Amino acid sequence: MTFDPMRTKTYCVIEDIPDVRDRLQKEMNAWPDWHCVGSSDSVRMAKKMIEENRPHLIFCDWDLVGGSGFEVLQHIQQIKDYAPFIIFNTGFQADHPEIAEELINTYKVDAFINKPYWQKLLEQLPQLLQQATDKINRPADQKLWWLRLANGERQRINLDAMVAIVQCPENPRNKLVYLHQNPEPLACTLTWPEAAELFERAGLQAFAINKRYAIIGKKYIQRYQAPYVWVGNPPLKLEVVKETLRDFEKWVQL
Repeated sequence: MTFDPMRTKTYCVIEDIPDVRDRLQKEMNAWPDWHCVGSSDSVRMAKKMIEENRPHLIFCDWDLVGGSGFEVLQHIQQIKDYAPFIIFNTGFQADHPEIAEELINTYKVDAFINKPYWQKLLEQLPQLLQQATDKINRPADQKLWWLRLANGERQRINLDAMVAIVQCPENPRNKLVYLHQNPEPLACTLTWPEAAELFERAGLQAFAINKRYAIIGKKYIQRYQAPYVWVGNPPLKLEVVKETLRDFEKWVQL
C-alpha cells in the first residue's frame, strides 16, 4: 500500500527494548491502514520524531534512554492543536505506584497497560485501534471520562458513545459498559447510582429497563418489539421488564 500522509493513519513506537519495538511493529502489520512513521529508544529522538510526523497513535514506554516517558508526554502537551491517542506501558508500576496516578491526573493518556504486557496488549489491540480511529474523527468537544475497569486499570471513554450499562452475569459486582461501534463491553466496578450519573454527566437521556440489571440510553435505540429493545451497533438485545414496560414506552415516545 502506498503511504499517503493525508489519508493513512500513522503511529510511532517509543520503547528502549529493540525486541519489543520490532514485535510491536510486526503485530501492527495486521492492520495495513496503520503506517509506522518511526521508532525511538530515547526521549530526545522521540520528541523530534513526534514534532516532525505528528502520528495519530503513540505507543510509549516509561523507561527510556535519557529520561522517562513522562518527558515525552510533557512535550506532547506543549504541541498546539495535537492530541494523539496514547497507549502507555511500563513494567515498573510495582516499584513506582505513582506512575498510574500521574498518567490519569496529569497526562491523561488514553490507555495504560502493565504486566503481562503482551497478553493484555494483544487482547485489547483491536479495540484500542478502533478507539484511536474514533479519536482521529471525533470533534474536539466530545466528553471524555476515565473509567475504572474491573481489572484495576483505567481507560478513557467517550461518554457520548454510551449505549447501555448492564449487570455482569459472571460477577454481579461488576457492570458491563457498552459503547457504540465497539463490539466488546468494558467490565467495570460501577455502582448503579454511579452508572446513572455517567449518563447524566454525558447529557444522555437514559432509562432503567430493569433497575437491577440494565440502563440504556435513548440516543442509540435501534429497534423495539415488546418486551425487547435493541440498542447500539453492533445491536445489543435487552428485555424491558413488565413492571417498567408502560413507562418505557411513554419515555421512548411510542
